[in-house]
Amino acid sequence: MGLILFHQPLQSCTCICSSLDSSEWLCCSDDGARQGASPKTSASRTGGGGGGSRRRQPKGAPGPNLELTAKRIEDLTRELFAVHDLNGNNLLEEQELVSLNEKIAVLHHGQEANTQEVRAKYKALFRAKLDPHGQPVAYAAFRSYAMEVLDGLDPDPEAQELILEQFVAEARSACQALPKSLPPSLLGDPEEQLGV
Repeated sequence: MGLILFHQPLQSCTCICSSLDSSEWLCCSDDGARQGASPKTSASRTGGGGGGSRRRQPKGAPGPNLELTAKRIEDLTRELFAVHDLNGNNLLEEQELVSLNEKIAVLHHGQEANTQEVRAKYKALFRAKLDPHGQPVAYAAFRSYAMEVLDGLDPDPEAQELILEQFVAEARSACQALPKSLPPSLLGDPEEQLGV
């Protein structure tokens, strides 16, 4: 679900929501919607062989351009941060993270989504991984945690690029579903941010 960068790394990043066609790839954070990875994915993650492992380059073709992939990962991480920054102040605020993930939960699971649970989860995650006092964080903190999560999901840079593309797409969908004029309550209480 959601801004996957902000929930615990999944044992498998190819979980499938029961409400979607099984050919679609989607990560879900709630265990109830999570289903096991396909045998192909499990085999490729554990080093097992067989016909479903990673893409293979044609014989004689140059390998992946790691420099280009690293730049793309950085660009996607910056884009993901920008999408999270709902009020455009170049900081990720706890309430921005919570609001976006609540919307993603509703997009994934409909009106029956437990937004209180989502709210508690992402508030706790923000405080555990980004700032213990819930203060806004700059891109560097976001990036550090994003890289930690990506490495936990899959160490392959090409896979990380694809995962980030999915994160950005979900975040953009959630932003489009948010009201055009966000009320101040969605962006957090400025006095609370200042500790007043």
